[in-house]
Amino acid sequence: MESLSDVISKLYTDIELTLERARKARSQHKEKFFSKDYSILGKTIGHYAHCFKALGIKTYMEFKNIIGKNFKAQKVKDAVLELETVEEEWAEFLAESEKMMDLSKESTALTKLGDKVNLDYQLMDARTQKIKTIGNIIEDLSAKHLVLILLRHFA
Repeated sequence: MESLSDVISKLYTDIELTLERARKARSQHKEKFFSKDYSILGKTIGHYAHCFKALGIKTYMEFKNIIGKNFKAQKVKDAVLELETVEEEWAEFLAESEKMMDLSKESTALTKLGDKVNLDYQLMDARTQKIKTIGNIIEDLSAKHLVLILLRHFA
């Protein structure tokens, strides 16, 4: 079994490599990154899943608890500090990317409970990769339920 510090270090390295790939893709072709290559970022979900599986846990809270219990060990402390650094860089990258997308305030406004949703918002179907409006998705529904997962970031 891998040590806690080794698992955290691997998570750090994997996230750092993913972030480097995303930065490179965004800098080389911004429009392509925002229309297609942003999926590079999704790999981080798998990195956390591998970490959690290696540690025999299921939630981020359990992850933080294990870290807290073992933080006195210098190797764990060093690995956690590296991970925190790359998580901060990740958040900065997302914030920069959102600014670069130049979205209007209307399109980024949060909808509150009870608000009417603009049915012209476009979403990507994760299964088919096709872009559809919310209205089209509702019209095409063959089932009685619709589950929308709106992802901003992964961690």
